[in-house]
Amino acid sequence: MNFLLGAIALGLGALAKHYYSLIKTGRATNKEKAKQKDQEPIYTEIKKLNDELKNDIEQSNLAFQQNLQACHAALKEEMLAQNSYQDQKMTDSHEQIINQINKLSAELAQNNAYTEAVREGTLALWRKTYFADARLLLEPDHVITHEEYAKISKEHDTYNKLGGNHEGDEYFKSITIKYQAGLKNG
Repeated sequence: MNFLLGAIALGLGALAKHYYSLIKTGRATNKEKAKQKDQEPIYTEIKKLNDELKNDIEQSNLAFQQNLQACHAALKEEMLAQNSYQDQKMTDSHEQIINQINKLSAELAQNNAYTEAVREGTLALWRKTYFADARLLLEPDHVITHEEYAKISKEHDTYNKLGGNHEGDEYFKSITIKYQAGLKNG
């Protein structure tokens, strides 16, 4: 009997403990429910603030995107304007260079014409001098000295540099033959 009373007491204790646990849990649930009711306005306010913050961020992002697009468009427009400006400067510079080249080409052609006229005039005068000196040296009774040969050699070189013809070369060949013959006989 004692055993039975002990088992019943133990069973009643376990049952009491179980009910006490359920009551305690019920009270905790009720407290949680009460807390939830107290916290509900806070959660609602947090959600509202979170939604407002999200909306503000979206608006800021949209405004940033629009500003970025406007900056991009303005930058692109400025770059196109600068490119156009640089292209115009290059075109102007190119035209100036072409004009200067044309002017210099005309001056060069004119200077070449003047130089050619001077060369032809100098050649004509030098021809007279060279041919007169050559004829004197080729006279039958004249003996060509070393100084005369050196002088006529320089005159012949100058005559050729001025564009002299074969006639001057023929005179010089004859003078050279006569000079060399005089050296052998001399």
